[in-house]
Amino acid sequence: MSQTLRQRLGRGLQICLPARVFTVLQSLRSRDYQRRWFQQTGLAAAARNWVGRYGCAVCSGPFQGLLYPPASILSRQAIPILLGNYELELHPIISAFSQANYECVIDIGCAEGYYCVGLARLLRIPVFAFDTDFRERRYCRQMAELNHVAEWVRLHGWCSPRRLSKLARGRRALVICDCEGYETELFRSEVLPSLAQSDLCIELHGEAQRLLPPRLEAGHQVTIIPFTGAAPAAPELDLIGPDAQRFRREIRQSDQTWLWARARTSR
Repeated sequence: MSQTLRQRLGRGLQICLPARVFTVLQSLRSRDYQRRWFQQTGLAAAARNWVGRYGCAVCSGPFQGLLYPPASILSRQAIPILLGNYELELHPIISAFSQANYECVIDIGCAEGYYCVGLARLLRIPVFAFDTDFRERRYCRQMAELNHVAEWVRLHGWCSPRRLSKLARGRRALVICDCEGYETELFRSEVLPSLAQSDLCIELHGEAQRLLPPRLEAGHQVTIIPFTGAAPAAPELDLIGPDAQRFRREIRQSDQTWLWARARTSR
């Protein structure tokens, strides 16, 4: 099937299917594509070499010491995670979370648990974690148990705007979101009053880059953070393969951005 035909089919499904069904299918399809792509690019082989030599613990960064189950880390872009370079642009923000007096974390699109389990270790507060892929929820549960924070992590499948509003209302929450374009539906105008005391870190996709910043500016101080791709040197990568240096950072589109929205009023 040609790329153009796939795109047309995707747009047709998005129009015809309920948003919840389309988002679930999109999530499953995206993860399956990523797994095939890891094999084709050599990333999977490099990850196996790294884990065989250095193990499954994050080496640096705000989540240093975070432990991964082997099956989980080998199913994704492992090297930047284990080096501590994953989403490096957000590290200054993450480093300040401990001083923000959050009451809970709401992680929408938690995947295997990098932020969910990492923040449970860092903050020791309840983490409400959502992912539509049952495979990722299984990995997340395993990682929470491995890192002895299962008591803080509460796993769920779907997060609707109503569910988000109910969880955040009256709380000083930290909301982390990576939900493949569903963020424009999730952060509706009628949900935002419930998030007035909460800080939001949202990975933006497609139209969300244009629509969400002005929507949030009334109640939050909004900063757009671009993906730069910059990474510190990692000489240890030379030991696992001659071309492994290209995996120091996760591979993303050049126009990838995050939105960091700090509540204007917080307790």
